[in-house]
Amino acid sequence: MRRKTASIQRLPSGPWSLPIIGNVHQLNAGHQHHTMAQWGGVYGDLVYARIFRTPVLVLNSVKVARELLDRKSSATSGRPRMMFLTEMLGWDSGIAFMQYGKRWKRHRTWICAAFESKESSSKYQPLQRREARNLLLNIIQAPTLFERHLSRFTAAIIMEIVYGHTMTSADDVFVKRADRAIQGTVDAGQIPATLIDLFPFLWSLPSWLPGMGFKARALELRKLIQETLDAPYVIATEAMSTGIAKSSFVADIIHDHFPHGMTEVDERDIKGAATAIYIGTRSLTTTVLSTFILAMVLYPEIYKKAQDEIDRVVGDSRLPDFDDRPCLPYLNCIVKELYRWNSPAPLGELIHAESYAGYDIPGDTILIPNIWAMTQNTIVYRQPDQFCPERFLAVQDADSDDHDPRKYIFGFGRRICPGRHFADSEIWLVVACIAATFDITKARDINGSEITPEVAFTQSFTSRPKAYACQIHPRTTRATLVAQLHLS
Repeated sequence: MRRKTASIQRLPSGPWSLPIIGNVHQLNAGHQHHTMAQWGGVYGDLVYARIFRTPVLVLNSVKVARELLDRKSSATSGRPRMMFLTEMLGWDSGIAFMQYGKRWKRHRTWICAAFESKESSSKYQPLQRREARNLLLNIIQAPTLFERHLSRFTAAIIMEIVYGHTMTSADDVFVKRADRAIQGTVDAGQIPATLIDLFPFLWSLPSWLPGMGFKARALELRKLIQETLDAPYVIATEAMSTGIAKSSFVADIIHDHFPHGMTEVDERDIKGAATAIYIGTRSLTTTVLSTFILAMVLYPEIYKKAQDEIDRVVGDSRLPDFDDRPCLPYLNCIVKELYRWNSPAPLGELIHAESYAGYDIPGDTILIPNIWAMTQNTIVYRQPDQFCPERFLAVQDADSDDHDPRKYIFGFGRRICPGRHFADSEIWLVVACIAATFDITKARDINGSEITPEVAFTQSFTSRPKAYACQIHPRTTRATLVAQLHLS
């Protein structure tokens, strides 16, 4: 049943919707971005739909997203109320789920001061170098556990930056707790979240009623989330009280903004901002690095070109460093293609809209930037399913807003990721160091036949490659160098 008011209201085109549920039945769980992109092929870059009673506007192109989210950011920076995630699970102090207002601006100001500019991000380079070398050494020692090593690498950097906590083990108690909280939030499922958001009275029903079992699980998860917010913060503040604290996001905020003490609200805001940095940076970086190794297994000729470029520019007496980036154009193209081939976050943040010139859009409409559709646009990118760094070489508009994925995969408007420069430089360094240090090939089965990994990605907060196997062998000269650097 299509909206009867369409003849009165000037709404963008969209799929036929049903009473009560709207277009929910058409959205395949975990692959909504594919369905929304298909809608775009039929109805255009702007697609109007309904998720139950909520009007939704899908933005399938960079141009439309720029017009709505950048140029009209004062009207499109809000957030829909996510009752299940915020009020039920306790993620209300996370900037990603926060309404646009004074509290959001406070968090944003803190995070931007630490990460927004390229200059502020450069102060973390010594730590990134150190952990990149640790990553290389760990891969040399146990190459089959590369996913575990990548995960440890990203966690170690962000834990030290945010809390001043140095990880000594991949089984760090704070990291494992945070990972359980993140995975638990994903596993809690979209259906309970959607139902609670639409029908808040369900939360007051007893958990023994049929279909209410998720309430008990949500309460347990809420406890875990609170521990995730509290525990590393306590470690940071205790170190400050004893005078042994390292410089960190938490320590610097307390020192600079609250020299005479804090309220409970202040503490909750610092905890929320710190946890948001950890979750956002860790998820994105780990996803892109895992995608890199998968792509290099599948496209060995591309990997060889990257290695040749590094050998030619850097030589074999040292590892690549940040200053080498301008001299490694092909490697830069590989990083761009990583962002495009598998966007870490296929759907951007949900944004609460007010209006849009030319259309009578209801005031409670939610805007969904479909970043996956933007990366797969066949007009901008030929054969988008193929991993092809060459698409960014010798292209006149290679750095334009709609061609360079770095210009849009980190979000839009006032909600663009403030840590994008930090994450991008960290990803580049690891990609360069891995290519310099290792040969990566397909794994082999018991008969010696090559195993070609499937190009398949999990869908939750990020789009990570599904588990795959490969062979990683050190290149002798660089492996020796890594060992020497570790000893020194």
